[in-house]
Amino acid sequence: KYRELVENVNDVIYAVDESGVTTYISPIVESVLGYSASDLVGRSFAEFVHPDDLQYASEGFLNVLSGNSTTGEYRLLTKSGEIRWMRTSNRPMFKENRVIGATGVLTDITERKRAEERIEHLNTVLRAIRNVNQLIAGEKDSKRLIKGACNELVETRGYFNAWIAMLDESGRLVTTAEAGMGKDFKPIVEMLKRGELPDCGRRALKQSGVIIIEDPPSTCVDCPLAQKFSDRGTMTVRLEYGGKVHGLMSVSIPRDLAADEEEQTLFRE
Repeated sequence: KYRELVENVNDVIYAVDESGVTTYISPIVESVLGYSASDLVGRSFAEFVHPDDLQYASEGFLNVLSGNSTTGEYRLLTKSGEIRWMRTSNRPMFKENRVIGATGVLTDITERKRAEERIEHLNTVLRAIRNVNQLIAGEKDSKRLIKGACNELVETRGYFNAWIAMLDESGRLVTTAEAGMGKDFKPIVEMLKRGELPDCGRRALKQSGVIIIEDPPSTCVDCPLAQKFSDRGTMTVRLEYGGKVHGLMSVSIPRDLAADEEEQTLFRE
């Protein structure tokens, strides 16, 4: 009856031996990680921990082997390669006063983590916007202004990278600035010098809203940046003042945030 109870709770219950090899895991794991219980039994739990979190998870396991109960949060990789955040609670298993392994509970906290990351990101973007507004108020040199704006958007960790292209009334390139891209930006500059624009730029010049690209490789086939930053989304907007269009600004962000309406509203500012 205890097995039936364990196998009908939403959290994943598991047991590992002193080497970290899974000896039991509840069937609900398949709905969380995509692996059946039989896929995981006999395999090291460490195989499924995100590489960046492996040391943290290993230190926690060693703590359990020392006889202590532990809790922690780290990422696991699903069968399809997706990342899921887990909260773990572990306690040692004893036999004749010797630790022979551990039992634990895994709780999927991915949605909570995503919500926290979204709030943190939006707050970071707000700080960047305030810094850019201060820059606009104090900087009179246009080239330093756009370079400073790009730097602020990236250095506050609001965006992965940012670029601005200033255009004259006929649409010809006047100057550019970027942050977070380095030499990867050069093909875009050459493209702009030829009077060409990537798809996001062409669309942004035709409308006042934010142009969202969630999957650059399939959408922006003519953009030299699409393959280099294929795992990210982009937002592009035209720069307007006094009823005139003065150029373009584009930023790279986590793909899952690109369609966020609040994110777009902040970017338009």
